[in-house]
Amino acid sequence: MKKSTISKQWSITTDLFSTLAVKSRKLSMLWLMLFTLLLVPTSMVAETTTEDPRYVLFKGLEGITDVTITDNGNYPWRMLDSNAEGMQDLGFTIPEGSKGLMSSNYKVDKSSSETVIRFNVSKPILLTSQVLVSSELNFDIATITLDNKESWNISGIKQIEIKALLSVGEHSLKLSYYKDGSTNEGADRAFIYGLETATTISDYVYVAESDATNSTLTFKKFTPDNWGSLDLSRMAIVNNERTVKEMCTNNYSSIKNIIFDESFKTYAPTSLKDFFISCNALETISGLEYLNTANVENMSYMFYDCSALKSLDLTNFNTANVTYMYGMFDGCSALESLNLTNFNTANVENMSSMFYDCSALKSLDLTNFNTAKVEYMNNMFDGCSALESLNLTNFNTAKVEYMNYMFDGCSALESLNLTNFNTAEVTNMSYMFKGCSALTSLDLTNFNTAKVEYMSNMFEGCSALTTIYVSDKFVTSQVTYSDDMFNGCKSLKGFIEHINNTDKTNHNYANYTTGYFTKLVVKNGDERYGITGETTQLTVDNLALADNKDFVAYEQFAAKDASYSRTINTTWATLCLPFEVSLTDQHFRAFKLLSADEGTNTVELEELKTSIAAGTPVIIKMKDGETQLKFSVANKAIAKDVQTSETANGNYQLQGLYTQKEFSKDADNNCYIVKGNKLMNPAKLLEKTKVQKVASKPFRAYMVDNSSAPAAGAKMFSIGFDNDGTTAIDSLNTIADDKAEYYDLQGKRLNAPQKGINIVKRGNKTMKVIIK
Repeated sequence: MKKSTISKQWSITTDLFSTLAVKSRKLSMLWLMLFTLLLVPTSMVAETTTEDPRYVLFKGLEGITDVTITDNGNYPWRMLDSNAEGMQDLGFTIPEGSKGLMSSNYKVDKSSSETVIRFNVSKPILLTSQVLVSSELNFDIATITLDNKESWNISGIKQIEIKALLSVGEHSLKLSYYKDGSTNEGADRAFIYGLETATTISDYVYVAESDATNSTLTFKKFTPDNWGSLDLSRMAIVNNERTVKEMCTNNYSSIKNIIFDESFKTYAPTSLKDFFISCNALETISGLEYLNTANVENMSYMFYDCSALKSLDLTNFNTANVTYMYGMFDGCSALESLNLTNFNTANVENMSSMFYDCSALKSLDLTNFNTAKVEYMNNMFDGCSALESLNLTNFNTAKVEYMNYMFDGCSALESLNLTNFNTAEVTNMSYMFKGCSALTSLDLTNFNTAKVEYMSNMFEGCSALTTIYVSDKFVTSQVTYSDDMFNGCKSLKGFIEHINNTDKTNHNYANYTTGYFTKLVVKNGDERYGITGETTQLTVDNLALADNKDFVAYEQFAAKDASYSRTINTTWATLCLPFEVSLTDQHFRAFKLLSADEGTNTVELEELKTSIAAGTPVIIKMKDGETQLKFSVANKAIAKDVQTSETANGNYQLQGLYTQKEFSKDADNNCYIVKGNKLMNPAKLLEKTKVQKVASKPFRAYMVDNSSAPAAGAKMFSIGFDNDGTTAIDSLNTIADDKAEYYDLQGKRLNAPQKGINIVKRGNKTMKVIIK
């Protein structure tokens, strides 16, 4: 250990001993000189300047006295030298003329450069300094420690400003730069420069203050009116990117309660990374509405290992600018509830390990999550062993590359809907469903695994899993690692059964022709039907369609029995079924769309006489107050795709539905839904309401305007026009020739009705009539 001080009171004595030992001076001469030295006034000795140039950094700093510098090890921090080897790779510009220190273990693997500066503070001060590191990220680390309590840790190419309130008394500042045995990057050094002190503060600062028992930490605005009388040892300045652990001047692990005072709300950090990290005794956080997150870009590991927290109220969090949420709640093993419904995740790119080991969470509502920019979802729900409901149907995974360990250990999940997952860019699916022991089936029909290289342990331990549904997009051509992919899947059955093939566990059996998968042919609500082996045709015994079940067919198939029923309380409605419907003895009439006229806002229909073809959308009219539709057919081919009914010019079409559809005011402005005796635009239906969307149930239809310039003002088209409920189609049979007057659309009187649209006037009633 090498030590030097700002005073040379004892250095002369040391030199004398060394000289006398070498030259063998007489002992009497030694004692004489020692006696002479003791007679010299102390003030005169202290004025003798040291040869160590590092003391110039502290000379003139207000409030600091009695500086001692001690070097630990072989690589002391030395004076800042902008011309030193490797400085061309610094990555920052240190202002010209800056004075400071830098580490000296340049390119020395597995070494530490450490220097400790001890000093006295004669009156309360604010100490500030710049700390810079230019190193290998996460491996070579610079650490600045104040009084063996507060510390700042940085790595990579980074610069921070440190601020600390120091009370009267002794203090220490330890400078350390640790290098691992890996590569060298940047200037491979750490720096401290721009040391300043102040005994007055013109503006306020934000501080974290612990109470006398060190169990509560309060964040507030600090106005230093009389800070000399305060216990500054319990206060730490809040700097951007500093963590609670770093700010706790006493033992951070004893903090049980954190309070954000209202005065703290004007503090606007850009990062909350690691903010509450390892506060494993923390039980409550109150006043989170005063934590201003409007400018925050990084929330990764924010609550990491807060293992005593049972609840968090984050309803006031503004996350619009956040790009990193990885590990945000990692290790929050006591967390029982978490409300994230107000989270804006539109800019988030990384959600890996976000809920890792949240083992007490039973439910998690992520229906408002926007994941369009997310690339990393690995370990996202890893270890969420109590999680029973998890709706990810709105997840956009188009950019995700990593899904490994995503649901690892979710042992309470009984179902998981991943039908909307886009896995086209995913390369790693290892351990994705490992330990999901309550899952009985998995629908991976939408999984495109063309780029996946890793599938090791993907389904390991899924002991209740009986069926894995896939499509032909699930391929393993790029897979290089797949050990134990199906290990422990004792209930799984596809073309082969796992119980009789326990030695077959790699990707060679990830198919439906010779392995454990089943090719999905049809979904009817929660019901799944598929094929295995070389079978090309599926026949379903009983296909019962209903309004509360979406129907999706991936292949052609047949049904021995198919049925559908519905109650209709209006005269006009729409219908689209995947099997042929006979019109004989039905309680309704069916029509196809012939044309639509934007000038008169009317539609022209043609009645069907014998049957409705499978998958064909139609408009129907109930007869004589009938309200029930009921169909039951046998041995019918099922139409995989919905057919389109177009008008002659193609500008309008009737589009059928097998699944529920939501209509938006803006996005679906060219769509028209049957309401009463009109086809109405969603904007018309929703005007003067706060509702933004209107939905249509399955097995219905809507009209679409495909013209190049849809009329902005055309919000509805009429099916029926007169005042007594008589429709345009029925009116052909009710016109009294001797009392009616007929006109064309230009107002010219006609002798008799003509083909097309007629204006018919009878007494005080006027109606529009379509004649075919």
